[in-house]
Amino acid sequence: MVDIARTLERDLCLQRPRGGKPRIAIFSYSGASGIVTADHTEKCRLTLAHLSPQTRKELEGLSPAWMPVRNPVDYWPAIEKDGLSKSYKQGIEALHNDPDVDGIIVHLFVGFGIWFLDMKEIMSGIKTPRKPILFWLMGPEKGREPTRLTLEEEGWPTFHEIQRTVKVMASLFENDRKRREPLRISSLEIQIPNTLMKRIQKSDQQEKKVVDEFEAKRWLKAMNLKVVKELIVRTPDEAIKAANKMGYPTVLKGIAEGQIHKTEAGLVTLNLQNAEQLHSAYRKMLRVKMKPRSFLIQPMLKGDLELIAGVVRDPQFGPAVMLGLGGVKAEVYKDVAFRLAPLNQKDVLSMASDLEGQALLKGYRGSKPVNMESLADWLIKLGWLALKFEKIQEIDVNPLLVVNGEPVAVDATIVLTSFLSP
Repeated sequence: MVDIARTLERDLCLQRPRGGKPRIAIFSYSGASGIVTADHTEKCRLTLAHLSPQTRKELEGLSPAWMPVRNPVDYWPAIEKDGLSKSYKQGIEALHNDPDVDGIIVHLFVGFGIWFLDMKEIMSGIKTPRKPILFWLMGPEKGREPTRLTLEEEGWPTFHEIQRTVKVMASLFENDRKRREPLRISSLEIQIPNTLMKRIQKSDQQEKKVVDEFEAKRWLKAMNLKVVKELIVRTPDEAIKAANKMGYPTVLKGIAEGQIHKTEAGLVTLNLQNAEQLHSAYRKMLRVKMKPRSFLIQPMLKGDLELIAGVVRDPQFGPAVMLGLGGVKAEVYKDVAFRLAPLNQKDVLSMASDLEGQALLKGYRGSKPVNMESLADWLIKLGWLALKFEKIQEIDVNPLLVVNGEPVAVDATIVLTSFLSP
């Protein structure tokens, strides 16, 4: 992780053929180490570059007539013919200027005597934008360390192991691919409810505001995400009238200011079969400690699987999107996966594969498998929402009930704060 981070810091210019693997050139003083490096590039989903005719011509000019030029480039014969400095300088520059080369791995033996090289001078001809050139160094530490320091000061990452060098090269292009992956949201022109927009604008400095379930699900509906049907009521008669219209069995929920965990607070009653049970549950909720200011009537949905989805804003990394096994036992299972927003469909599939209970998403005992396109739509949009509105600190959709394969939000909460991390 540290190797990748310090290499990303160099802000190297990354290019690749559209739809193809990154094309890597290997500049090696040893045929054996060149082959080993080529094997690792294949394992890391890189490919060896086909050198352009111009590059081959330049490299052939450095090498003896009997030495064919291929990739990996074995430049030891060139060293015997023209010396170290010229071979390194002109060889690296030729590969860097090749439009068919996306990155270069250079093998460098450093030590003493003739193997002491002025790498600052050798690399001075590489102009910006600079493609990734990673160095694998070997040799006695007395000579290796000054060379490493010089290369690092000039912005060229160095490594002591071939496989780590190749892994970092692959990670550079993988990170670049993720940054360039487009957000596949059906419509970015999402109409956000005015009530929630006003709530965001009024949120006090460093004070958290909990957006209640009814209002939070208006956000989700605005993004064309499926939520449970519901009606808001304020009297027992209104509750019974709404339940008669919606049909039994039904669910009654109490909405209390700032309350996130309604079940623990006694503000959720499931599977109410008739008006008498509904009226009794309503009166009982009026006696709980967190007295509700309003109530929700919802149909009692039957689902095959309960998931949890949401976003947590990390103070350093920003919005992290979450997927896991949900419901009231979510904190017991603790089977969750996270990815940094923005997400794409491949990220969602990767998250699902990280779950211990991933087999449940594929359907079991006659249940339909989860529609992964719909699930991806959910997670992508939740990440987009948190990126667009920095005052959104958390989003919690639990449970995200899977009904006939389709994810439906049964409960949701959004936490706002006006405190923004630098």
